[in-house]
Amino acid sequence: MDSTAHLRLPVTRARLQRGAAVLIAVFWTAHFSFMWLRARVRDAPDDRDLLDDTLRRFAFALFGAFLSYVLYRCLRPLRLREFERQAQIGAALALGIACVQAFANTQMSGDDDPIRLADFIFYVMYWFWFYFCWTAAYLALSYSITVQEQERRAAELVVMAQEAQVRALRYQINPHFLFNTLNAIAALVRDAPARAEEMVVQLSDFFRRSLAVNPVEDLTLSEEVDLQRLYLAIERTRFPDRLRFDVALDAGSAEARVPALLLQPLVENAVKHGVARSEAPTCIRIRARLDGPVVEIVVENDASTEGRASVGEKVGLRNVAERLRSRFGDEAGLATGEVAGGGFRNVLRIPLRR
Repeated sequence: MDSTAHLRLPVTRARLQRGAAVLIAVFWTAHFSFMWLRARVRDAPDDRDLLDDTLRRFAFALFGAFLSYVLYRCLRPLRLREFERQAQIGAALALGIACVQAFANTQMSGDDDPIRLADFIFYVMYWFWFYFCWTAAYLALSYSITVQEQERRAAELVVMAQEAQVRALRYQINPHFLFNTLNAIAALVRDAPARAEEMVVQLSDFFRRSLAVNPVEDLTLSEEVDLQRLYLAIERTRFPDRLRFDVALDAGSAEARVPALLLQPLVENAVKHGVARSEAPTCIRIRARLDGPVVEIVVENDASTEGRASVGEKVGLRNVAERLRSRFGDEAGLATGEVAGGGFRNVLRIPLRR
């Protein structure tokens, strides 16, 4: 059992204690009020001292409340058993408590006559139904609290599973980027050490900032684009004459919040399957606009390449699609396709949040 479950056990126990206390107070307040009013209607005002009768009935109600508390303490350990079994044991306990209450009734009657069996059986039946009703109310309350806790725990597990999935997808780093970058640095160390040093600093800055981002939190779109600028600055060292980058964020879209590094696989694909495979200069564009309650983000490139996208590109697209599905369900989506004249376009539609 994890720490969350350990922390929740006292909470459940406290809710049951409060519920049992309320049930005891309600049942015995109602019983005391009914019997007191019944005595006032049945008996003449001068037949019995009002104060003495009230105190006697109040003491009797306190004794009954104590028995109800004993019944609660006996029922509490049964919470994790099947409800049918709880009801059976609860009925047996209610009968036992009713016998104690019936004996107290006969002792407090004030008569010097020996206890009559018929009276005792009458009191047992009377109190059995009273305590059985109290038991049924408590078991229903206990069952309701247990179900609520199970549903809450199930919801927490679903959220934890979604967060774990998002983290796994977030940390599915493309090894080609790191390997190619390190190879480029190794080549520059020999021919252009100053550029190699600059590239190491850029790589360090990119990983420092990207790994510092909580994968289950959001960034503004402008912050997300800034991270992609860092990434593309590294890639531009590898392709200084072929890689260009253009951003156009319409008014209001820059403040829209998006999952952290959501665009990273799309931009990586644009470099790997666009810039790297094209001999001509290639521009990677990120555009965004507001469409009512939705922010639409387009990541595209105009690379002229031969052949269809490789499997590696589909892995990146699946990564993005799974993150959107885990986070937003059917409210978000990713559409992809080739662009006439060359290039590839990804269109994301995400609920607008600020």
